[in-house]
Amino acid sequence: MQENTEILILIIMGILAMLVMVMGVIVFVILYYKKSIKTRLTFEKIKRKQAEDRIINITEAQESERKRISSHLHDEIGASLSSVNLLIGRINYKSEGDTKELSDEAGKQLNQVITEIRKIVQNMSPSMVERFGFIESTHEICKQIDRTVYIKTSFTDKTGSLKIKNKSTELILYRIVQELTNNVVKHSKATQMEISTSILDDNLFIKVSDNGIGLPDNDIYMKKSLGVTNIKSRIEILNGSFELKNNGNKGVRAEILIPIEKLN
Repeated sequence: MQENTEILILIIMGILAMLVMVMGVIVFVILYYKKSIKTRLTFEKIKRKQAEDRIINITEAQESERKRISSHLHDEIGASLSSVNLLIGRINYKSEGDTKELSDEAGKQLNQVITEIRKIVQNMSPSMVERFGFIESTHEICKQIDRTVYIKTSFTDKTGSLKIKNKSTELILYRIVQELTNNVVKHSKATQMEISTSILDDNLFIKVSDNGIGLPDNDIYMKKSLGVTNIKSRIEILNGSFELKNNGNKGVRAEILIPIEKLN
C-alpha cells in the first residue's frame, strides 16, 4: 500500500513537472511572439519614417530646382531682355548710323538670351545623358566649365567597361555631379577643379575636388545647405554614401560611393 502511494506521488510530481515545463514553453513562446511583433512594428515604423523622409527630401530637391530655374530666369534672362527692350526703344530716337549700331548690339544680346535659354532647357531635360550616358555627359560638364568659367577643370574616368543600363539612374548621377560643380562655380572661388570616376570595392566612386576657400564649418554646412540636402537625397535613392570635407589646406573634396548593383 505504501509503495503504491509513493508511485502515485511520483506520478503526480512528474505530471506537475511536465505541466510546469509546458507552461514555461507556452510563456516563452508568447513572450517571443510579442517581442517579434514589437520588433517588426519598430522596423516597419523605421522604414515608414525613412520613406517619408525620402519623399520630403525629393520634394525639397524639386522645389530647390524650381527656385534655381526661376532665379536664373529672373536674374539672367529678365535682365538681358530688359536691356534689349531699352536698346529697341532708343532706336526710334537715333540717326540711321546709330540705329545700325544699336540693332547690332540688340542682336548680340538676343543671341545671349537664346544661349541662356538653351542651357536652362538642357539642364531641365539633358538629352545628352539619354544619348551618351553618365560618363560622357560628366566629361561634357567639365569641358563646358573649362571653356566658359575661369576654373581649369579636368576629368578622369577609370570605370573601364562599366555600363549603366538604367537611364533614370544615369540622370540621378548626372544631377548629383551637376549640383556639386555648380556649388564649386558659385561659391568656392577656386581656380582648379578635378572630377574623377572609378570602381572601388564593387562601388562606383565619384570624386569632385577644388582648390577654393573650403568650408567654414563642415558640420553646419552639411546640415543646413539645401544643395547638400538635394545631393544626399538623390544618393539615398541609390543606397549610396556621401562625404563632403575640406581638402587638406585648401578647397573641398566630395566623395560618393554608389553600389554597382544599384546602377542597373
